[in-house]
Formats: sequence, structure tokens, C-alpha cells
Amino acid sequence: MINKLFLLFILVSSLFISCNQEDIFIDNLQNSDYYLFASDTQLIKFSIHNATQEIIHDLPAPVTKIKYFRGNFFLLMPSINSIYVIEEKSLTIISKIDLKSINFTPTDICFPNATDAYICCSNSNFVSIIDLTSLKLSNIKIAVGKKAVSIDGKGNQVYVCCQDDDAVFVIDTRVNTVVDTINVSSNPTFVNFSDNNQLAFVVSSATEKTDAFFQSIDVNTREIVKQFKLGTSTTANIVPTGVASSKKNLYITSNEYLFRISIPNGNSTNNIAKTSYNSIGYNQRLEEFYLVKNDSNSSSIIIYDAIQNKRTATYFIENKIDAIIIK
Repeated sequence: MINKLFLLFILVSSLFISCNQEDIFIDNLQNSDYYLFASDTQLIKFSIHNATQEIIHDLPAPVTKIKYFRGNFFLLMPSINSIYVIEEKSLTIISKIDLKSINFTPTDICFPNATDAYICCSNSNFVSIIDLTSLKLSNIKIAVGKKAVSIDGKGNQVYVCCQDDDAVFVIDTRVNTVVDTINVSSNPTFVNFSDNNQLAFVVSSATEKTDAFFQSIDVNTREIVKQFKLGTSTTANIVPTGVASSKKNLYITSNEYLFRISIPNGNSTNNIAKTSYNSIGYNQRLEEFYLVKNDSNSSSIIIYDAIQNKRTATYFIENKIDAIIIK
């Protein structure tokens, strides 16, 4: 009996000691984690663990945006009216989608469902669709407003920011028709859906006559539920450069400030830093925001923990980053 009690004491003690060691470190990164970014006409892979850069492709034109969906990267190249699709495991080009026939210069793309990708274009007043099964352009054209610069969607709703109309056009993906037009602040520049798909966030750029605004829209009622100006009259020249949201917060990068907005109440904002960032993204698996800051010939990737809302790491890149995504 004494031996059993002694063994039990040793076991409990060892567990207590192991649980209180301060040097335990859990790394949630995987060895395969990397950033894929475009610098001018080069597509580069940056390995997070060993901080190495590898040129994957020399492309025919600069890439302005990279999006990921179900095993593929979609590279937007508006200067040559094209979208290249790259398979994530082999990083090989599996499709070159030519949009010249419809004179389409793609500015943004979204994936509301498993079958279709919706593309908006700043030089045209319609949205086009890519068949994700064949990775080819469909014949469907959906008329929207003028100068469509941003698009996002979930399920049967797609929202399109049209700057020259000061409006968000709502597309029902079941019938591929505009079913509503939501008037928003002047010069809407970004739209982003919340993690639970119940809200859509619209960020508008400042102009000579108007201020930069944040607005949140109830997806079910399509009504604006919260809105406020970003900054004061002294920061009326704010031009947003990116928007990304987690479960808790929405981050907005701009030419002046980094903003953080609380999603649960939607009416509080913090100017985290008075500095400009070129873009922002969110990694749902790691629950991290990554921000890009470009210098003349190099860049920095700054990591923010989405749970603790604090800066956790910085990666230095030898190239100027035009578009980026993590995988």
C-alpha cells in the first residue's frame, strides 16, 4: 500500500512540475508554411521557418492581387487582362484566363460558393464569372455600377463596391442578377464580410470634398447599422489600402493610420499606429493578421496576433511586395 502511495505521489509531482515549466513553447506554424508574393513580374515563395526566398515564376506582367481558394492561387494581372491560376502543391500554372475578348481589367475576385468565382473590373460596369470546374470564363455578365473596385461574397450574396455610384450592388448568386443597391459613403473602396457572414463592412476613401468612412451593413436586412468617420478633419485625406477581419476585430490599413474596429459592438475604433501600410491579410488557421510595409526596394511583413491584438513578429523581404498571401 505504501509503495502504491509513493508511486502515486511521484506521478502527481512530476505532472505538477512539467505543467509549471516556463520554457515550454508551442509552435503552431508548420514547416510548410510560406508566403507567396509578387514583386513586379516575379512570383516568389518566402519560407517562414528559414526566411529564404525562392523565385517560382517569371510572369508576363505585374500582379496586383493574389487570392486563394480550394487548392489554387488566383493571380490578377489587369495590365494584360488576365488571371493566372496556380496549383498550391506543385506551384505550377494550371490555367491562364484571358479576359481580353471582353476588355476586362480585373481588380478583385471572390469565391462565394464552390462552383463560381466572381470578378469585378474598374473599367467596366459588369461582373464576370469564372467556372471553377473548368477554370474558364463563363458567358455570364452581370450589370452593376460604374468603377467596380472591390468584391466579396458568401453563399447566395455578393457585394460589389462601385465608386462612381457611391453604392454597393448586391448580386444574388442563385439567379446572377443584381437584387439590391445600397447607397453608402462617397468613394467606397473595400468591402469585407464578417467571419459569421452576418455583416458586410464597407470602407470609403477620402476625396477633396468627402471624408473617409466606415460602415457596417446587416446582410439579412441590407441596412446600414453602424457608421462613423475614420479620424478627424485633420486626417480627412485618409486613403485605405486594405481591410481584413477576424472574429473579434476588423483592421484597416491606410496611407496614414492602422485602424482597429471591434466587431461585436461595431462602434469603437482605435488608431493603433500612425504609420502607413500597403496591404493587410488574415490567416484564419493561425488567427493572425499580416501587414505589408514597403520601402523603396524592400518590404516588411508585420504579424499581429488576432486574439491578443498585439504585434508578435516581423519578417524582412528583399523585394518590394505588390501582392501577397500566406499558405
